[in-house]
Amino acid sequence: MARVALIDDSEDIHVLLSTMLGKAGHEVRCAATADDGLALIHNWHADVVLLDVEMPVHDGAWCLRAIRAHPDLCKLPVIMVTALPVREVVVRLAQLGVDGLIIKDVNLCKHLTARLATIKPRAAVQQAHNGAAQAKAGTVTKAAPKPAPTPVVAVRPAPAAGVAADHEAHPSSPAIEIDVPEAPAEVAIDDEWDTPSLEGAAEQLRTLKPLISRNDLIEAVSSNNELRAMGPAARQVISLTGSSTSSIDAIAMAIRQDQALSLKVLKLANSTLYCNGDRVESVKKAVSRIGMAQIRSTVMAMGVLDHFATGGLAGRLRADRFWEHSITTGIIAQRIATARRVKNEEADQMFTAGLLHDIGRMLYAERLGDLYAQVIAQADRLGLPLETVESRLLLINHADMTDRLLRQWKFPSELINPIALHHLSLGNIKRMVPRGVEPVATLALANRLAHALVLGSSGNEVLYPIEEFVSALELSEAALAQIVERTPEQAFDLKTFMLASCADADESGPSSLDEARAVLGDSVVPMHVAINPSTDATAFMLARLCTVGATDTPTVAVVRVTQSTERPRLLDLLRQREQQEGASNLPTLVIGSAPSCYFQPGQLGTRAVEQMVVPARRERVLHAMVKLAGNRPAAAAA
Repeated sequence: MARVALIDDSEDIHVLLSTMLGKAGHEVRCAATADDGLALIHNWHADVVLLDVEMPVHDGAWCLRAIRAHPDLCKLPVIMVTALPVREVVVRLAQLGVDGLIIKDVNLCKHLTARLATIKPRAAVQQAHNGAAQAKAGTVTKAAPKPAPTPVVAVRPAPAAGVAADHEAHPSSPAIEIDVPEAPAEVAIDDEWDTPSLEGAAEQLRTLKPLISRNDLIEAVSSNNELRAMGPAARQVISLTGSSTSSIDAIAMAIRQDQALSLKVLKLANSTLYCNGDRVESVKKAVSRIGMAQIRSTVMAMGVLDHFATGGLAGRLRADRFWEHSITTGIIAQRIATARRVKNEEADQMFTAGLLHDIGRMLYAERLGDLYAQVIAQADRLGLPLETVESRLLLINHADMTDRLLRQWKFPSELINPIALHHLSLGNIKRMVPRGVEPVATLALANRLAHALVLGSSGNEVLYPIEEFVSALELSEAALAQIVERTPEQAFDLKTFMLASCADADESGPSSLDEARAVLGDSVVPMHVAINPSTDATAFMLARLCTVGATDTPTVAVVRVTQSTERPRLLDLLRQREQQEGASNLPTLVIGSAPSCYFQPGQLGTRAVEQMVVPARRERVLHAMVKLAGNRPAAAAA
């Protein structure tokens, strides 16, 4: 029986296949990452490698390439498993030299057992090789056995013309044996928005070289980085609030020395963020309402805003949109904290964290100019979140740079972690700050909701999933709905007064919301389907973008899948909603949390289907909806 090296990031797969293959007499050892898998293969003489296609950090294609490049491993049989056999991925794996591809479905164990039965243990292969060598040398008279025939491509149904042609162009590539059910119709995105698949985009990003060295980046960004907009009054306020003996009277007196600062503090105290009753007319009362603990961060944040509102924006970041997104994030973060009944000063501090969470991005735009414009352009082209592309092309993403910046400016330490870690997944946040998850998760959710509500833009128009953060923060559906409902009004109020003195932050074009609505036009009438629509960022985005009347017939279905087990129930919900809306066989956009959430070919019938994973660029989501709506069956369109 075979010695099997299993490389897959899923512990469930480890348990399932180890148990099943062990009963069949195979010896199995497991690794959870490509790097650990390569070490396992090197140190253990495996007969065959079972390799997952979709893995974090280094995916299966990367691992396969490393195996084929090693002289001692290049002939080792490699069978890959995937949740969805995307044809472009199949072709790429064939070119890299995979021996077989098996679909992760209910027949996985049966197909895998049958496939492994054809694998000869390495000892038997070596014995056959030695026999052949002896025969060639004349020491054995028996003819060497004929080599096994080269496997043929067996893709059912037959591959598209592009796949066949591509394989002919690489005759040395081994063929892949795979059973694929009849695929649903696929809709191509317009050339302008024809971004690669998630796997293809990540692969392309890995081929790009950094635009600047780490040391040069730090030097360019960190030099001469004092807050030039911070006047003497603001500096005195910061000094006074750093002492536990300072009084409200002393702080108010310092603020009154600067007329512009006094006006901003008064406006903030009377804004919808703090005002729940009578207006305050004095700086002292304003400081008292905002709070001693928060006034320091507030004044520092205002200084930061003034500092960057006049900076160069690489031609891609509009200051008014940038601050609208930041203000919105701050408002939502504070309201989440309030809903969770944290202390008032801690909730107020979350507003400051939201206001400052993307400052590193503005700093990049100011200091790097055209270089940062290239980073933004690559993120647009690949359809990847901007922070992902920053990490590759600049080696330090904007959140990590903001960490450095705020420490240099001596901001309160409790603001640093939420800002520096707000782009991480919940699992990574728990690993990084196990005792400080709540404030980081609060800011992370606030940022994602601000994107979903299409309020402003930080140059990174991305739709992010929010379900795991809502659950972790134990927010009720009612609390979340209330937070979202009042946010646009509050954001407009705060944006108006906070940017009043920043000439370069004046609006110079349509808002982010207007632009997104213009992309959809009047032809798209979405029908949203999800198990929990009240905690789905897609639902919030569609509610902001589309005003659907009671008599409007849907033109496209948007189905949100958070885990693969939801698919049967979602399929039933989709059909029920179609029947209720008087529609049938609607073109469908599937938005999954991972490729494993995709519907298998044929499960959605003959309807036109586009499937993508979040995080996803908002433009890609919108253009997919437009294209799908324009590809309705004739009967439905009539």
